[in-house]
Amino acid sequence: MSVDSKHKKPAPIFVFGHQNPDTDSSVAAVVAAQIKGDLNPAQTYQALLLGEPNRQTKWLFDDAGVSLPPVRQDLRYTVGELMNRSSPSVTAQAHLGQAMDLMQRDQISLVPVVDAQNRLLGILSDRLPQNQYFFAFNVEDFLGVLLDLDDLVSALPLEPVNRAAPRAGEATGRFSFFSHDPAMEPSHLGSSDIVILGPFRPAISRLAELGVRAILLAEADDSFCASLKNFPANVPIYRYRGSLLAMASQLSRAIQVTHVMASEHPVVHPDQLISEIIDLVIDTPYSLPVVDAEGKLVGVFSRGEALEQKSRPVILVDHVERSQSIAGFDIAEIVEIIDHHRLCDVQTLNPVRIDCRPIGSTASILACQFREAGRTPTPVQARLLLGALVSDTLLLTSPTTTPLDRTLADWLADLAGVVLKDWGRDVLAQNDELADGDPEKLVMKDCKEFAQGDCRFRVAAIETTSLDLLTESRQEELQQACDRVRSTTGAAFLVLMVTDVFRGDSRLLISDSNPKRARHLLQSDDTAKGKDAPGWVSRKKQLLPFLLLQLGSWHS
Repeated sequence: MSVDSKHKKPAPIFVFGHQNPDTDSSVAAVVAAQIKGDLNPAQTYQALLLGEPNRQTKWLFDDAGVSLPPVRQDLRYTVGELMNRSSPSVTAQAHLGQAMDLMQRDQISLVPVVDAQNRLLGILSDRLPQNQYFFAFNVEDFLGVLLDLDDLVSALPLEPVNRAAPRAGEATGRFSFFSHDPAMEPSHLGSSDIVILGPFRPAISRLAELGVRAILLAEADDSFCASLKNFPANVPIYRYRGSLLAMASQLSRAIQVTHVMASEHPVVHPDQLISEIIDLVIDTPYSLPVVDAEGKLVGVFSRGEALEQKSRPVILVDHVERSQSIAGFDIAEIVEIIDHHRLCDVQTLNPVRIDCRPIGSTASILACQFREAGRTPTPVQARLLLGALVSDTLLLTSPTTTPLDRTLADWLADLAGVVLKDWGRDVLAQNDELADGDPEKLVMKDCKEFAQGDCRFRVAAIETTSLDLLTESRQEELQQACDRVRSTTGAAFLVLMVTDVFRGDSRLLISDSNPKRARHLLQSDDTAKGKDAPGWVSRKKQLLPFLLLQLGSWHS
């Protein structure tokens, strides 16, 4: 079992098919994740799609009343997956001392400052030069600017000793420590000044005569404070339960965080790949705040989180080729493969379960797994599996179809409560976009990459209910789209197979920068017109073996 060490729970095992997912690939990911989850409830299995589903797939999932899985095209970790969501923050009304306490308590390098809606306003960190200064500055320079009496009363905290109230609307001026020496004359003090002193009654009387803003009393016991309850009447006195030195060292804690926070600073977003921000993480001496599209704080991200990236446990369905799989495949730890195609270039670190069978669809394999486990698919699962089986075998007419597929189709149709032939024709009809679909999207919809030696090429497939829809002008549009896709993907050549699913025939179009090779591959002197392929309906069983054979005999 793969464990997420940060959250102490099993890391999800992603289950996904190939890029440009077709119906079989999409259904296989969903049902395989369900089967595995039922058999191993302690582990989480997450089905994914590596691209937007096609029209047929959307129709099938809607018909079955099932939500499509999320689309994810890169396996690498995002900030949102590893960020610390529980890191504390403070509001704009907080004082510096609160932030300092959080840093010390949680051993963190950053405290974000947020407003009432949790929008990020700024950050505090003892690793920011401007914050380092405020953590140990001379308070006298900032009274009335960054620090006022109200801040001191609420942040230290201070207890009122007498009944005099602070004079409203008056700004704080200087901050002074008054000596116990009677010879010291505080005549330089005025009505805006705050004075700290010990339990020295003559000094308190003199300060009252001068009408200072407030007196902060340290080192005074309960009886001394009680004697001042009604004296003086015009100057508020506050008690700090500690020494003069302790009070002096705590004054900077009373500054409001908005006065000292950094408003200009880097931020990252939950959907960013960690690999894209790793330099910023390394170069920043404190954690990075993570904000969503509305600027709201959702977490913080640090070097520690970046170091938690591990391999991703995955189950591959309906493909065994790296070129057809997810981006970031290098961090995949394959734990299982379920497929009905040829084995290719995928390697595993450890021995894994591989269920590859020469039958018509990956959905057929999953149906077999239900039976072998002594379980029965639900009507919804049966509907999904049957739709994928029908799609991949062209309603059991493809040469990839086996007697077992036919048996499974009848079984699944009974469980799903549908008439196989009628409902199957509805499934196939949903995939027909030949007449009105965007040409380039049609070519890319089911386009797979293959290789023989150093030659990388692509084979695309389009299904239609009638080749009559492939008019001369439509064929020209598709030919131009093949040229563009081949050029942008860097493929040596691209072959498009347009298949009439009801008649069981196809037409082949080819895009190749080498006209001689194109004529050799299609065995045609006029490749611009394409090539009819009567009885051809399978890319896997008919077209791909033919192309590999022709490519093997090609000499430039």
